[in-house]
Amino acid sequence: MSPLSPSPIVDLIYLFGAFLVGSIPFGLILAKRYLNLDLRDLGSGNIGATNAYRAGGRAFGALVLVLDLLKGLAPPLLMILAGASPDHPLTLAVGGMAVLGHCCSPWLGFQGGKGVATTLGVMVALAPSLAAGGLLLYVVVVFLFRVSGLGSLIAIGAMAILSWWSHGVAMGVTLGAIYALVVWRHRSNIQALVAENPE
Repeated sequence: MSPLSPSPIVDLIYLFGAFLVGSIPFGLILAKRYLNLDLRDLGSGNIGATNAYRAGGRAFGALVLVLDLLKGLAPPLLMILAGASPDHPLTLAVGGMAVLGHCCSPWLGFQGGKGVATTLGVMVALAPSLAAGGLLLYVVVVFLFRVSGLGSLIAIGAMAILSWWSHGVAMGVTLGAIYALVVWRHRSNIQALVAENPE
């Protein structure tokens, strides 16, 4: 039971609410509404900002990016504004559930996006300095290697590792679990990178 709520049932409502917020497939909805396109049939088939950019251009991709980021930002931020600390187990779990909802949306047969923007949103709420560092690292990796997926994996992995030292075990475990989910969602990208760079 959380000190913010009177019962474990309320905690479960927080967690389920975060999952539902994260599960909203903004990219898919907006592409169908304004572009008459299904992102799952285009490019990488992903519903996130990168494929939205390919389908609708820079402004459309940026809109999807912001909305997916806000899905991760809002649930833990609301917990913090209600009085919980960023490293409170419920705050961390709420952030993790938002990312899980994005990656495994029930509206899409428990498929979804790759979780990068939503993870960044969670990090902005929990540890803004780590989020800024991770974003900078992503930009550097993409500039050097021109591979967005590689930049995402390296940046989120670095944030997960550094969080153990800077914010404690609970946050490190949570971000480690989120990173494992993001890696799983990027498995096709990883396979493609390995195939392009055999030993």
